Amino acid sequence: MAIVGDVISEGARRAAVGDISRVLGRAARLAREESVDLLQAKARAPFQLVELDHATLSRFLDRFERTALWVDEGNCFNRAMLGVHMLDEMRGFGMGPADDVFAGAIAIKRNHVAERYVAEFHAALVVKVRHMDELQVIDMVPGSPRLQPLSAWAPGEAPDIVRPYAGTGVGSRSTWVGGGYFDGAASNLQRTWNAASEFGVAVRGLGAMPQTR
Repeated sequence: MAIVGDVISEGARRAAVGDISRVLGRAARLAREESVDLLQAKARAPFQLVELDHATLSRFLDRFERTALWVDEGNCFNRAMLGVHMLDEMRGFGMGPADDVFAGAIAIKRNHVAERYVAEFHAALVVKVRHMDELQVIDMVPGSPRLQPLSAWAPGEAPDIVRPYAGTGVGSRSTWVGGGYFDGAASNLQRTWNAASEFGVAVRGLGAMPQTR
């Protein structure tokens, strides 16, 4: 897991950036296959979450925590989208914008105050876990548990739960849907990785390459 104070390899960073590009690139392609009208009509439509077993959840968490750089710099919704589409890929769902059953969704709570910024909302991945009565949130920004009940993540609130192809956030942003949005999300998450040192994560080099004859 890459958080403030960690030292990671350049190889790990490159692998994470490549994973982001591939996962969100697939989401962008699926979004472009549908009309903007369908995307906007479906953005806040009802949907169903499938249950995850604990083994699948554990494998996913291990992968997700390595792929995203966990700093609270305003890309919460992008990380949540990355996680949802990564989880769908692992489950083999192949979901698209017109589908109504997903492996995960995006939870949105209001009035987020962080060290680097203050926002009108904060987003995270939410999942339904077998043998757990309450939805669980995956939000590994500094100071957050790896997995926590929705009510603990947003105490006193009733967070919005939106689908993986929903427009980001609240208000006027709720119609920000389309392939271009996933392209921008990937670019923003990759930019954070490229600026890892600015967020307190040291990146060590690949080391000396072996000589070839």
